[in-house]
Amino acid sequence: MEDLSKKTLDIKFKKTPDYKIVPATGAWGGATPQGEVLCSFFVEHNDIPESIKYKIGDGVAKSSEEQSPVNLVREFQMGVIMRPDIAKSIGQWLIKKAEEIMNPRPNLNF
Repeated sequence: MEDLSKKTLDIKFKKTPDYKIVPATGAWGGATPQGEVLCSFFVEHNDIPESIKYKIGDGVAKSSEEQSPVNLVREFQMGVIMRPDIAKSIGQWLIKKAEEIMNPRPNLNF
């Protein structure tokens, strides 16, 4: 029988033409009807106002004191659907990477 521990597997990394990096300040999701995990990443921010009013006086526009209520928005950037075992594996990988960054070793330069 062939000893597989001495064989190598070369993996090439490649990006699709539409690959992009998106920001995330949170995630939302859960189980799909097919038993997979849906994880939608969002960015949380204050909503932009629908409009603002300026008072004109002496030929100069001055900001009005009127303020609209602040609305918090969770703008969804992208969603990922995966099998539960893959979701668990990615979750463990994320925790490991976060711990490496939060507890830096002396020889790492950031």
